[in-house]
Order: sequence, then C-alpha cells, then structure tokens
Amino acid sequence: MADKESKFIPGKETEEQFEQVLNLLSEWIKAGLVEIDVDTDGDVDFTLPDEMEELLETQIPEELTRRNVEAIIASEIPAIIAAGLSKNKKNVIRNRTPKELEEDFDVLLERSKKAIGKLISKEIKERVLLRKATSSYVIENIRWKKGTYHIEENEKGKEIDVPYVSMEMNLSRPHSYYTIAFSPTQGISRIKRSDDIAVTLDLHIDDIKNMTKKLNDIVNKLG
Repeated sequence: MADKESKFIPGKETEEQFEQVLNLLSEWIKAGLVEIDVDTDGDVDFTLPDEMEELLETQIPEELTRRNVEAIIASEIPAIIAAGLSKNKKNVIRNRTPKELEEDFDVLLERSKKAIGKLISKEIKERVLLRKATSSYVIENIRWKKGTYHIEENEKGKEIDVPYVSMEMNLSRPHSYYTIAFSPTQGISRIKRSDDIAVTLDLHIDDIKNMTKKLNDIVNKLG
C-alpha cells in the first residue's frame, strides 16, 4: 500500500477515477463537509476535514487509496482550475504539475473544464479574478484575543476594568515576493511576503458590533 501511494502521481489516474473524485468533492462541498476558499494569490484551496478516513471509508474509487484521493484534491484539482481560469492555460499547467504529466496536458485541460463547471461558482470565479487583477492589499488572516485594561477613572485613583478584544489583521499584497528572515542562533526563522503588514486593533465589543453593522450595510447595498 505504501509503495502504491509513493508511486502515485495526481493526474495519472484514469478519467473514470478522476470524475469519481470530482463528484465526491462536489457532494462534500454542497454538504458543508469540505470548505472551498481563494488564497491571497487567487488559487482555489479545499479544506478537508480531519475525518477524511471515515468519509472515504466506503467511497474510495477502485484502485485508489485515501491518500491518492487527498493528493488529487490538494494538488491536481487546484492546478487545473488555475489553468482553466488563466489566459495562458498550458503555461500554468506546465508550471504547476510534475514533468511526468507533460504528455497529459491536453487531458488535464479537458479535466479543468469539468472541475470548473462542477466546483467553481460565479462568486468564486470573481474572487479568483480579483486576486489576479488587484494591486491592493487583501486580508490573509485575522487573530484575536480577549483582554482587560485597568484604567484609573479619575484623580482619586478609582480603577475601572475595561474589557477589549485585541484583533490582529494580517494584510498581504497578491503576487508580492517572499523574503526569508534569519536568526543568528536558529537559522531561518520565518518566510513571509515582502509587503506583509500586521495591524493590531484594540476594540470594545460595541466597536465590533458597529464594524459588523457597517460591513452588513455594504453587503446589503451590493446585494
């Protein structure tokens, strides 16, 4: 089994196996079991659940393993979707797939049409194209934690506890270059984009409610 998995190349499965995996993925997305998102550079990502083994227990296409299916979803399908939504389809396939698939480019491009038709909504396509076109920042991640400020309320020194949420927003510019940070003692400490920005906001719960209201107002006006 391990040998079979180590030799498997996503993209070399049969057309029937590919369509079975595509249909399963489509069903899981509709059922909310798999999340589909667009990353900073406009690539489509699929977040698979931890219980993939149970999910695939009775659904693995013949001659494939669970890891084979996961590899198709994690590498082949995002690559062919990226190619299908690109002007330079064959160049994208060439840059995103192993050399062993060079003779299969036409097959992969046909598969990209199926994957886009099955998985990519109008909204997802628009988000991909916006990431490809924009030169502005996008929100890559948001982290938060609760805290309390102990503040002297008046000249008598009376203290008041003010609850707040510290929200860190990580902003990235699509297609910017990566840089590597080095530590004298630990070597490479982190890899990040050259234009990354981290903004920290200390917000009261009412600030968050007001922000949410303003965002909902935008959604309602656009919708």
